[in-house]
Amino acid sequence: MDDRVTGFSPDNPKENRPYVVIAARGRRVRVVPQSTAGSRGVFVPDGVVEGLEEGWFVPWSTTVSVSYAVSREVVGEPLPDPYLRDVIGQWRCRRRP
Repeated sequence: MDDRVTGFSPDNPKENRPYVVIAARGRRVRVVPQSTAGSRGVFVPDGVVEGLEEGWFVPWSTTVSVSYAVSREVVGEPLPDPYLRDVIGQWRCRRRP
């Protein structure tokens, strides 16, 4: 996905950044970006999903339209457990007051 659409990394926006969809509601989906820099979030090593580099699914998210999400290239298979479970878990923990 394009950081200009998601708002991730406004100082250095990238095109075609990997995101994982963690929830859907109506016409929007909640997505979590992956970063190859830093050390916060859920670490996913090389080889877990073909086409996905080693990096961190960060502990914040945003929503995008379903139409935008489905227009983006799909990278490999879905993110497997325990990684997907951990990404969803960190999002749920951040939502609590």
